[in-house]
Amino acid sequence: MIKSLIYYPRLIPRFLLTPLIILSLLGILIGFMDSIALAMIIPLSEMIVNVDIDYSTIPLLASVRGFFEDRNVPFTIVSVIILILLFQSTRILGMYVQGWLGAKYSASYEHNMRKSTMNAYAYMPWKNYVKHDSGEVYFDIFRISHFATSVYSVYGRIISASLTALIYLVTAFYAAWQLSLMAVFYSLFAGLLLSWLLVYARKLGEKRLPIDVSVHEKINQLVKGMKYIRVSGLIDYQRDRVIKSSKSLADINESIGINLALFKSISEALFFVALIGILFISTLFSVISSGALLLFALLFFRIFQQVRTLQSSMQAFLQNEPYVRKMHTIQKSNENYNNIKILKPNPERIIAIKKNIRVRNVSYSYTNDVNVLKDVDLEIKAGEHTAVVGLSGVGKTTLLDLIVGLLKPTKGEITYGDQILNQSELEHLRNRVSYVPQGGVLFTGTLLENIMFGTDSLDNKKLKKSLEIANVYEFLDTMPQGLETQMGEGGFTLSGGQRQRLILARALYRSPEIIILDEATSELDSVTQNTFIKALNQLKGYATILTVAHRLSNVQDANVVYVIRDGMVVESGSIDELILLNGYFVKMYNSELGLKGK
Repeated sequence: MIKSLIYYPRLIPRFLLTPLIILSLLGILIGFMDSIALAMIIPLSEMIVNVDIDYSTIPLLASVRGFFEDRNVPFTIVSVIILILLFQSTRILGMYVQGWLGAKYSASYEHNMRKSTMNAYAYMPWKNYVKHDSGEVYFDIFRISHFATSVYSVYGRIISASLTALIYLVTAFYAAWQLSLMAVFYSLFAGLLLSWLLVYARKLGEKRLPIDVSVHEKINQLVKGMKYIRVSGLIDYQRDRVIKSSKSLADINESIGINLALFKSISEALFFVALIGILFISTLFSVISSGALLLFALLFFRIFQQVRTLQSSMQAFLQNEPYVRKMHTIQKSNENYNNIKILKPNPERIIAIKKNIRVRNVSYSYTNDVNVLKDVDLEIKAGEHTAVVGLSGVGKTTLLDLIVGLLKPTKGEITYGDQILNQSELEHLRNRVSYVPQGGVLFTGTLLENIMFGTDSLDNKKLKKSLEIANVYEFLDTMPQGLETQMGEGGFTLSGGQRQRLILARALYRSPEIIILDEATSELDSVTQNTFIKALNQLKGYATILTVAHRLSNVQDANVVYVIRDGMVVESGSIDELILLNGYFVKMYNSELGLKGK
């Protein structure tokens, strides 16, 4: 428990450590101002009832009185009231500044942690990213950041409450050291008595985290797979899974609430036992004067308020600390990516995108044992249409991921105009690439917003051309508001063919220098597909086209076709050359047509 408190500052960005120090100093100021103001209440009350005050019995008041008399300031009812107002006004102002700074820096912390966690996922190696459930990613970016911010705020309160309580305690020692010493020993006893509740709070927090993640993952699965789940009659099954996880989370949160209530109740009882006991002992043995006893009681109540804040903050810290550790693990494992700054590339090197892309003896394996690709050697010539064909599962999409730099070859190299681009240059290269996957992504918004996604201004000429090539005009008139028609997430209000054409239009609107089609026309009917392919061929010479397909009708107009089998390029050439070769490509072609033999 103590170790967690000491270690926590290492998890905080350095620029947010200074605010913690400032907040701590404000806590000291607030405690000091309040202590003096409380002490001044004693002489004020006794002045009002015309009681002679023996200042020697209350050293703190004697010091305050001496301070003002040395400066010829009369110690009267009016001056004491003014002093109380001055100290309390300073205290209240300090509390406001403390709260304002706390909110400001907590918001800054949440923003930075969310940005840092998002960068960790956005820039981590692709092979690492695909291992994460999208529900977990969403959970980590939003919910983890929120809990981490809560811990940061709570940690600030722990420091502030501790220092403020210490100021009150020092003042209490100055007023009545005998009773203060008794209070310290009693507090240590009470702390030991309540420590098991803090240990239990931490265990509950560690137990809650995986259940919390599970709830988000199952809800994400339900939302994303809603159509399949409903059509397959699995809605009750998945709903019950979500409800079961949600009930487990509710049970944990209930236990946390009960633990907190128990903590508050016991600490409240211990406080009043201590207060009554100390007052009884003081009265029985006449340890201090009535004025000093009243001051001690006021200070003891203030100490209790701070201790109660400290205790509840400690519980919140220990319950939520597992979330911070999870966030730190994510960022630590991707520390090279979570604060990445994309450097401006050398323009002479990035121009390589307009030159040929060469894949030289490339092999790749997701595990150490099995190669998905083996010694692949091919060339994608600038301005031409290159196709990669093969059956499902032979490594075609993996090859694409290697070419665009999402993956790094296990063996061999990929050059762009005879140059190997670094990560920064690859990021800029992708700005000139349009990637169209099978069943690609559409976003919530209008048709036009989806086509313009990633661009700031509308170019009507480019828009018209992209709509024509993708054959969007064919269904645009059926949309209630044309290009301004709103779509739901994923564009599921459109047919599969309409979605794919819209995705193609978005790719073309970017005026890419490389167009990558990964089974991009698989959801189009044959007429629309032929229209698209003919229009796409008009771009040859202006853009490099790379098509990956298992339907061979998609690549009939390609300049070069590479045939992949079992992760290796087994044949290459134009369609006519491959037919004359009468090899594996012809067998695939005949199989597609339903022919036997050659």
